[in-house]
Amino acid sequence: MLSSVDGCGRRAVTIPVGRARSHPTMTVRTAILPHGTSPGGTFGGIEAAMARNPTTTSQVHAYQFVIRRMESALVRKDPVLLHEPMRNHLRAAAAGLVLGVLGCAGFFVFGLFSPDANLRASEIVVGKESGAIYVVQQQDPFRLIPVRNLASGRLLFTALSGPGAAGAAEVSMVDDSTLADAPRGPLTGIEGAPTYLPGPDRRVEPEWAVCDTADVNQALPDAESQPDISTTALAGVPRPGRQLTEDEALLVEASNGEHYLVFDGHRSEVDLGDRAVVNAYQLADAVPRKVSTGLLDAIPEGDALDPPMVPGDGEPSSFSTLQGYDVGSVVRQELAEPQYYLILRDGKQRVPEAVANVIRVDDASAGAEFESLPPEDVSEVPDVPTSGRIDFEDFPTRVPQIVEIGDSRVACLTWQITDGEQDTAITVGNELSLDEGMSPVEVPRGDGSGDNLDAAYLPPAQGALVRGVVPGQPLATGSIFLVTDQGLKYGLPSMDVAVSLGLADQQNPATDPAPESILRLLPSGPSLQPQDALELFDPDLAAQRQQQQLAGG
Repeated sequence: MLSSVDGCGRRAVTIPVGRARSHPTMTVRTAILPHGTSPGGTFGGIEAAMARNPTTTSQVHAYQFVIRRMESALVRKDPVLLHEPMRNHLRAAAAGLVLGVLGCAGFFVFGLFSPDANLRASEIVVGKESGAIYVVQQQDPFRLIPVRNLASGRLLFTALSGPGAAGAAEVSMVDDSTLADAPRGPLTGIEGAPTYLPGPDRRVEPEWAVCDTADVNQALPDAESQPDISTTALAGVPRPGRQLTEDEALLVEASNGEHYLVFDGHRSEVDLGDRAVVNAYQLADAVPRKVSTGLLDAIPEGDALDPPMVPGDGEPSSFSTLQGYDVGSVVRQELAEPQYYLILRDGKQRVPEAVANVIRVDDASAGAEFESLPPEDVSEVPDVPTSGRIDFEDFPTRVPQIVEIGDSRVACLTWQITDGEQDTAITVGNELSLDEGMSPVEVPRGDGSGDNLDAAYLPPAQGALVRGVVPGQPLATGSIFLVTDQGLKYGLPSMDVAVSLGLADQQNPATDPAPESILRLLPSGPSLQPQDALELFDPDLAAQRQQQQLAGG
């Protein structure tokens, strides 16, 4: 490029378009610029001229041509455009980029399917063909630790990870050939711990029941008094059978010979040798139903149905309208629906008809019928203050109709949560209400017609994470248990352990309530403690523990 200054002080710029050594004739273009500007500079007049005169296509092509010559000069040290200099570079860059991407993809695929890399990134692995379970010890030395069951695997992983381990260990299915060359540790874990662990979405509803099913051999004389009894615990199913009405009750006989009247969700002991009780509740012709200790103990117990002890019983009443009546006697007020009142020292107490019958029959001086008083005489006698009243809450309010085995061979105590409160009921029927094709699972220590639970039923592949509660106890308290679809319960020390086993959600761990009276019937498996999962498997010790569990220890 050459430049010169003319007489007017303007500088001429010459732009070569060829090389002298390559061409005999060199053509130049000369642009006259004001003095003090450069070819790449700006000047108001030129900008105005450019605005008035738009650039032509030839000028754009010329500009692009010059740029390519400059690129060639910089890259090849030669401005002659025998070929495009940048095209080869762009092609080389594109090829390099493609090769780089392919290389990265190759390494990714190799890492994804590399057996050793897959194992080292795993937490618990299960052989696809063998079903063997291993915990991957990721710290040095790297090895696979075989465990007896999935619960042991997750507990062991938690124990090896130390405090702060988050959530349950993930389980990966791996070909057994992949596991063949991995180093092994000793067989570890808790014998008898569950293999299947139901997640939070596989929990049953908090509906529980314990039922006795009577098998009556009609060929035997007096068959209904000596049936074969099997006891079954149910969870996660609606109430079996129908609920006893207010007018119905069960007369049951325990294995120790004691008798109870079961009604209104509880049981009260009754002495069948007491004439007053038998006659008052019309039990003379009723055949007691034999029940298991498991069912009987699960039913809440109320006060015995004995004739009440009345302070001052037999003393003459001090009220003028009750002249001729003694304290401890019962009178009837004639209304559209008769009302019965027990006469006490300080006034009167209204009692149910069934209670009035017990008191009347127990009173040797009482007649066959109640004495009736007009409403105005009864109203003049004050009601006894609450502190002086006799508690008849556990007594039937009316003479019940006894439901016998011949009418309903299944009797159940059911438990559920209604409006945030524990709700128990007695139900009867002729069979357990299970889904079609389903049946209870026999449990260890079942004895048939004995005191132990014989079978249990939870919907398949479901379970319960519960706290055992008793009547009147807050629902969020009590010991924590896992109940599996095999009818076994396992104690857990804390909700952190439940989370590490995958039984509860890490963000919102929670349990469901369950009746302690039914939970204690279920056979117990080993306690699920992370530290216990570190124990090496000892066949002799495992056999000893199994014998203790079968013996109820």
